[in-house]
Amino acid sequence: MVPAKNLRAALLTSLWLASSAVVACSYDGRPQDLKAAHPQSMSVALAIHQSYQDGIVSRPAPLMGGFGMRRAQHHLSRLAEAIPATNDVPAFTLLLVEPGLWSRYGEQLEMHISPDSGEVAVITGEGPLLAMSKGALDFDQALERGLLRVEGEEQDRARVIQGLRAAAALMANPEKSDSVALR
Repeated sequence: MVPAKNLRAALLTSLWLASSAVVACSYDGRPQDLKAAHPQSMSVALAIHQSYQDGIVSRPAPLMGGFGMRRAQHHLSRLAEAIPATNDVPAFTLLLVEPGLWSRYGEQLEMHISPDSGEVAVITGEGPLLAMSKGALDFDQALERGLLRVEGEEQDRARVIQGLRAAAALMANPEKSDSVALR
């Protein structure tokens, strides 16, 4: 006989896993399949790897589990705070390719969330995100080098790019925060 406590835990776990909105990442101990994450994730991962080899972007120290998740959450939260607080930036999802971590930027930052159909998707890595926040990599350079991809319908895609460009500039130069409205 299985104790009720174990049945309840199993039921809650299966409900959590069945939810389409929850997506586990490697910080949760789940191995990643780059091709399954997003069609562009493999090309972005290769471009990021090459940028590490070429010394264009510094590779973040590998951190597993909760430590890596907290560091990623910190960088993603800084980005959310820097996105201009206007209605010009539609909700979008962002994939950090290394851990396979999806996040949604909208009214608030939501992590471990799967992208909605038709929603703009930003594909990048923690290294480029950190380099942009430090001013070591320009947003447009990241786009040109394939370290960051923005996929979606052209009008929304252009608005997300504009918002991310402003956010990257603000993160790199926080003393200029008076000139850009923050969320």
